[in-house]
Amino acid sequence: MEQTNNSRIWNLIGLGLVIIFFLVAAIPMVWKSFTQSLPTDSKEITIRFAHWQLEGGVRRAFDLAAAEYTKLHPNIRVEQLAIPDKIYVNWLITQLIGGTAPDIVQMGKGMSDERTTRYFLPTSALSTKPNPYNKGTTLENTPLRETFIDDMESVFSTTLLDHYGVPLSAFTLRMYYNLDLLQEITGSTELPATYGQFATLLKQTTEFSQKTKKRLYHIAASGDNAPSLIDKVFRSQTGKLGDGLAYDFLPSTRPPAAHLGMAFANGEWDFNEPSMRAAVTLLRHLGSHLQPGFMQVSRDDAMFNFIQGNALMMPGGSWDYSSISAQADFPVGVGMIPTPLPDEDSRWPFSEGIISDESTNASVVMAVTKESRHSEIAQDFLLFLCSLATNEMWAQESGWLPAVRSAKIGSESQSFMPNLNGFTGGFSPGFSGADTKRVVQTSIGLAVNPNGSVDKFTNHLNSEFRNALASDLERNAIAAKINSQRADTVSLALYVLSQNGDASAADKLAIQLEGMSATDRGYQLGLQAIKLLK
Repeated sequence: MEQTNNSRIWNLIGLGLVIIFFLVAAIPMVWKSFTQSLPTDSKEITIRFAHWQLEGGVRRAFDLAAAEYTKLHPNIRVEQLAIPDKIYVNWLITQLIGGTAPDIVQMGKGMSDERTTRYFLPTSALSTKPNPYNKGTTLENTPLRETFIDDMESVFSTTLLDHYGVPLSAFTLRMYYNLDLLQEITGSTELPATYGQFATLLKQTTEFSQKTKKRLYHIAASGDNAPSLIDKVFRSQTGKLGDGLAYDFLPSTRPPAAHLGMAFANGEWDFNEPSMRAAVTLLRHLGSHLQPGFMQVSRDDAMFNFIQGNALMMPGGSWDYSSISAQADFPVGVGMIPTPLPDEDSRWPFSEGIISDESTNASVVMAVTKESRHSEIAQDFLLFLCSLATNEMWAQESGWLPAVRSAKIGSESQSFMPNLNGFTGGFSPGFSGADTKRVVQTSIGLAVNPNGSVDKFTNHLNSEFRNALASDLERNAIAAKINSQRADTVSLALYVLSQNGDASAADKLAIQLEGMSATDRGYQLGLQAIKLLK
């Protein structure tokens, strides 16, 4: 009997807990439903935006922009969600699939055409109209698209034929210097402008380290920033090689992957080709001055070495400046990534000159999700963010470059302005995709280690590169075929709309047909190259 009473008591306790949990879950939902039923002008509206830029200056800049927007719209609050970049992709995909994504998110990581068109609102309709928040400025009557430094090219999908989101900044790659160390080593704080001067500085640093018996890295590098250096090294030597390949792309532009793949399959170049060997020779010289095991070093560890004064230099993007300058207790210099001048050194004779930043596009793309309950307000906030006044304020507070034309550049950002004087450069071996990049990056030690050599690297690449290239081209061909199939349906729809007088559809159709022609040519070349490679 007593046991039965105990069972009833436990059952009642269990039922009570179920009711409590139900109420805890239901009350917020009922409250949310109630507040959503109120007239819009009688309640406070909250929109949220997420990004992975954890730099302090950037978050402050976003907070200031949000506060200014709320001053104009007192019933609207804007909340910032700064998500660590290591978990951003998984977090975002989970939010999108679950229908719980913020109103606005930063695009780029984890995105594909399918996810873009499924979860985000296009901004093409906004791109042809002036930004209302530019009223009273030099951009007052300028279509939104033309207010950006890249005419919104960075947010235009050539497969979806729509703009998605708006950009806020632009990035360039630079070399950071510890000016105190530089003066101690050379007696001057003048930064090297050419690779010849840079090579002299590397030699002086070695002598200084030996003389003082101080363990000092010449260049703090990691698996994050070293690939950009490697890319620039190869491009400084392969410009003429790329221009000389007999395929239908414009000289002085980077050859498409399928064209380069076909040229490799035809035997028109390999890693014993003179300009390639010169690039590897330059890579060996530069790589021998990077901290040992740099490809396995994390970005944070490399930055820690630089900030602690254990390295003279560190390559990094303009996005790193606010973090570095805030943490370093020494003056930080910012210079170009030096590349050899013509006739500067007989070891790398294919140099054409300084590699320019002309390919710099706008970045930090923010887009509105389709699940947003306040999509019009979210789009309005984006227009506010990319207005001349706000983007200028945002850039100066963050220390980053603005994406909007005519925006004033802060004094700290002058060193990051794109250098448009110079050469485009050629191509690097990881041109076709993930597999060729993996083969090159895992082979770097053969070129830069003390027991490595140019021959070890080139011989290894000649034997391993072929299969990796075929794999990349095959993957690219599958993607091109799928895009082509999608484009056929879209083209027909655009043609019908254009015949009914839709000028926007006619413009999109022209872009689509031009893109389809290039895609088809690349697809056919890729298939031919795959057959030869296998």
